[in-house]
Amino acid sequence: GSKLLSQAERLAQREGSSLWLTVNAQNFPAIAFYEAHAYSRVGTAYFELGGERFENHVLTKRGA
Repeated sequence: GSKLLSQAERLAQREGSSLWLTVNAQNFPAIAFYEAHAYSRVGTAYFELGGERFENHVLTKRGA
């Protein structure tokens, strides 16, 4: 996961952009993974599936 994330960050940087992502608000291991890679929450988005609404955190890298 770390290698894939680093590659995505390099590609975004090369394009002059920053990387933004969403993660399910209940996926605590994934949230911890992104926080360990200097990502922090900057907002909330919702994903709808089968009539249900799921909260997602919007993350970006601090200082990006």
